[in-house]
Amino acid sequence: MESSPSLTHGVGSNDAPQEASLAVRHYLDAVARDPTNVALLLALGNAASAGGLTQQAADAYWSVIDIEPLSLEGHLRLGNLLTLISRTQPQQSPSGLDAQAATAALRSASALMSQGETLGALRALVCAARLSPCSPEAHHGLGVVLNALGAPEQALVHYDLAARLRQGWFDALDKAAMVATSLGLPERSTHYISRAMRLSPSDALLLRGALALRAIEQSAQSIDETRQRFESVLDQLLLRQPLNVPDPFPAAQLPLFYLAYHGKCNREINTKVAQVMARASPTLSWTAAHARRRPKGRIKVGFVSHYLRGHSIGRTTSGLVARLSRERFEVFVINLYPLAPDALALRIRQSADHCVNVGDSLKDARSQIAALGLDVLFYQDIGLESFSYYLAHARLAPVQCVSYGHPDTTGIANVDYFISNDLYELPGNTSDYSEQLFLLHALPTLAYYYRPTPPEKPAERQAFGLDPTEHLYLCPQMLFKLHPDFDQILGAILRRDPQGRILLILQHCDQWREQLRQRFVRSIPDVAERICFIPARPTPEFLQLLTVVDVVLDTPHFNGMNSSLEALAVGAPLVTLPTALQRGRHTQAMYRAMEIGDCIAKDAQDYVDIACNLAADADFRRSVRSRILERNHVLFENDAVTREFERFFATAVQAATT
Repeated sequence: MESSPSLTHGVGSNDAPQEASLAVRHYLDAVARDPTNVALLLALGNAASAGGLTQQAADAYWSVIDIEPLSLEGHLRLGNLLTLISRTQPQQSPSGLDAQAATAALRSASALMSQGETLGALRALVCAARLSPCSPEAHHGLGVVLNALGAPEQALVHYDLAARLRQGWFDALDKAAMVATSLGLPERSTHYISRAMRLSPSDALLLRGALALRAIEQSAQSIDETRQRFESVLDQLLLRQPLNVPDPFPAAQLPLFYLAYHGKCNREINTKVAQVMARASPTLSWTAAHARRRPKGRIKVGFVSHYLRGHSIGRTTSGLVARLSRERFEVFVINLYPLAPDALALRIRQSADHCVNVGDSLKDARSQIAALGLDVLFYQDIGLESFSYYLAHARLAPVQCVSYGHPDTTGIANVDYFISNDLYELPGNTSDYSEQLFLLHALPTLAYYYRPTPPEKPAERQAFGLDPTEHLYLCPQMLFKLHPDFDQILGAILRRDPQGRILLILQHCDQWREQLRQRFVRSIPDVAERICFIPARPTPEFLQLLTVVDVVLDTPHFNGMNSSLEALAVGAPLVTLPTALQRGRHTQAMYRAMEIGDCIAKDAQDYVDIACNLAADADFRRSVRSRILERNHVLFENDAVTREFERFFATAVQAATT
């Protein structure tokens, strides 16, 4: 695979400045010939920074961001450079004309944000920060916009800079803490929270800091220790005088999200969290006046999420919104703040009977949703973010339910049902849920899922920088899904297959990659160098990637949903190991519906055997691929899913109103 050009001179030697200067000239010449080459610009910035040419380095990194506004490496390198400058050099105010232009750019960014023109606002803020690199307002604004654009690690760079450039700025520290908490970086979160607490102590900050979770755990033992600490804190909070958190959003954002990846039942823990929040914020349990009335006419169903757009939640929700019977159901789409409209969001909106956008006030959101007079409020993903978590504590419809979007029990008293599937659940799994478990029947997946558009032409490995002679095993899951138990499976595959290479996809947070790399060096040191991280790809390219690898690896404890459907859509052999909780049983249900059992492992050793046999035996691989392509029609655009959800809605409403 190609890598960015890097410096070869020794920056610790006496000749370092001279060698760095030579490198700068070399890269300046190269950039002059290819001015939009991001790899060359990054190398130029690195060389200039090593040679003490800070302005030239900053210009190179800004140029990277001009070309790729969300470039993680560009923002990280720039942030490190500006942080160093702020520590070692006196801050200089921009010239009069530059100051005026920077102020105008800030005003323009504010106006563009209010109009929903987020990318335009980002470019205006980049302009302001280039003109005035020590402007805390410009960096704070960049943090806001980058976070809204789904680039939280880049946002954290600029929130951190804003807090450094204006000491004692509570809002910058608070927002940095929120982002660090959401990324599962508890040490950084604690750092910002402790500084913010000295400025303006609150129970909301106390709660957020006490319950921060790590995205990448280093071992099964560390998971147990994290959970013991977490539950101990909850027990202490339940025994003490209630906290006072009048308005928990966004002040007390909670990353309960990461608990679902521990491979353990979370009913008790999540119930305790909900009890703590209900005591701290009594208004959360607000009840709408219509919440127990009998429906008249069509049943009103509301789908609520922040992610009803080009996101995995949008893709798993859009079909059901479109396909529900309009003779029996009236369909509402409820978009939660912050809004991020795109092409899929528009299609979802157009296929619904009504579309409602709510702002960032819980009180106003409750009133808006209550005014719709819904019979069913279907939360798509409680636990992915904090707003819907807090909103779900209220009683806004006679029936309130959740399902597979974030497949974990909520612990919330006013969430009535968890909708699952009899192909997902083992006997006795009702005890995993604080909600009443409602089982749909014989479904391969709980989504009416539109078949992904297949690649227009075959891909070659070289197009992805991959070696055509290696056995390639792709695990396309988010990195926090890689439970420490999975390390030994990966290690066993690589020991069994000397030609093997495992590919992981880098997305969302570069620090997760580094934490995983360190974990692999400790857990499977003899083969860790054959685990590689590759960039995330747009969907069409990702589908092509799935066709050029030998084997796709599903993560135990928390399977893929969208990624499994995408892999099976192109016939990619996908190895899965069902575990006890339903979130570890999604892919096996897809295979069972297709009547294909070859890739469902009985245990860890069987998983290794299947994966290595698929990679080594081309005939076996072709056979599995052929049968998947022949039978995968049951996974896509299957109206049995629609009919089963209609059965649930009718049954639940009748039970709630009689």
